Amino acid sequence: MQWRSQKKISGIERMNDKKSISFLLIMITGSFHCEYLLFIQGNLQLTSEVTHYLIYK
Repeated sequence: MQWRSQKKISGIERMNDKKSISFLLIMITGSFHCEYLLFIQGNLQLTSEVTHYLIYK
């Protein structure tokens, strides 16, 4: 089972995409509830928006 998850992670890293990173987070936290996943994604979105504002203001 471990080699299977390793293979998935390397495939996602190869894509090198923001959507892939959030997909990887969903894979890792797949045992949690959907509300918790949405909470995590919301925090990531907020963090990126704040970072973007601080860099480009």
